[in-house]
Amino acid sequence: MQFTINQAEMMEALKTVKCLGRSALPILNHVLIEAKEGTVIFTMTDLTMLVTFTAAVTVTVAEEGTYAVDYQQLLNTVKALPKKAEIVVQRLEGSIEIACAGRKFVRGMDAEDYPTGPTVRMAGDRYTETRDEFEVEKRTTNTYTYEVLETPLQQLCLPREQLATMLNQAAYAAAQDDSRPIFQAIYTELKEDTLTMVTADAFRLLKHGVEVPGAGSWEYPVLIPAKYFVHIVKLLPKECGVDIEVRFTCDKAVEKNGQAISDAPTLLKALQVCFTTETTTILLRPIEGTYPNYRGIVPKGWDTRLVCATAELLRGYQALLPVAKDASNITTLRVVEDKAWIEATAEGLPEPTVHEVSGGVTGPTVQTILNCQYMLAFLKATKAPEVAIELTSSARPVVARPLGGVPGEETLYVVMPMSVNR
Repeated sequence: MQFTINQAEMMEALKTVKCLGRSALPILNHVLIEAKEGTVIFTMTDLTMLVTFTAAVTVTVAEEGTYAVDYQQLLNTVKALPKKAEIVVQRLEGSIEIACAGRKFVRGMDAEDYPTGPTVRMAGDRYTETRDEFEVEKRTTNTYTYEVLETPLQQLCLPREQLATMLNQAAYAAAQDDSRPIFQAIYTELKEDTLTMVTADAFRLLKHGVEVPGAGSWEYPVLIPAKYFVHIVKLLPKECGVDIEVRFTCDKAVEKNGQAISDAPTLLKALQVCFTTETTTILLRPIEGTYPNYRGIVPKGWDTRLVCATAELLRGYQALLPVAKDASNITTLRVVEDKAWIEATAEGLPEPTVHEVSGGVTGPTVQTILNCQYMLAFLKATKAPEVAIELTSSARPVVARPLGGVPGEETLYVVMPMSVNR
């Protein structure tokens, strides 16, 4: 393998294919480099995400070939080279040579063991899975043969900036811990030209929808890992269109331990989500499972409503944060007739720290205890000039809505009240 490439294009390729973190598997800390047909393809994966960048603008291929190279060492080496300099890369035994302002060497590994993306099965294909099951209070190992009935494909094209904006509005409410993987996902659906993203954990829920004229509808929602979704958008060029494809398979078990099955249900599986730009292709494995019915969590109405400036409420919670941090982030929101205030108290202080909020109030007196960090996350992400806080009682969920924002966008934020005993 031997090729010539501009330093700037190689740096762009290496930055684009960077996956999250380092792996305990040595091969996954390498970038796969493939030179063929006048292009050089850079690929990295962490087994959940696979990123491919195709360099062609400044590339000349002298000898085709494939090799896996230590990513961090290669990145540091190329970064230190003169900007926009011409680099000659050649494979040697156990390493590559980089000829530019002298000779540098980076260790590598054979490409045969490098993982590939998920297998795309087509209608009529068969595959087997072995799993442990309990039958009549006894654990047994069964082997199933499945047949692919169909492979639905859902598509959407969005500007990268619009996708990034949606994620900024939605991703922060996804769960950070892995105790319930389903809550680490962004529930994504497309219905009647509206793209909706939903995130939640045990104490809050966020729904953000954006009109996408002409996009139509998807038949199935998909669960995209939140941290990967955010990382992917950061990798993509700022001014580009992103083609999104979600591939499913409808499978049915036809054999169990070699015996035919006739009454097995049809299984729908999300196989992969593909993000494509002019130079980059990213394959991502969705999260499996059924997302909870989030619509049942959202209150149907309100008794008291506070409308105030977003910036003012943000300043209030920021002012209370130093105190709330010492008291499990507990803050109290009080709404009385024509005024409202938020307060926090901590051990050692003579009385609560209070911030008055100017705004319009509709409805009777009410108060509730909210997590200061949760409210700050919502207010920092909100670009609308005003927000509405809707309440029913101290024990019921609180709904926050941005007002006067971008036409065609709608956000709903539901926060569970805190217990002082928690």
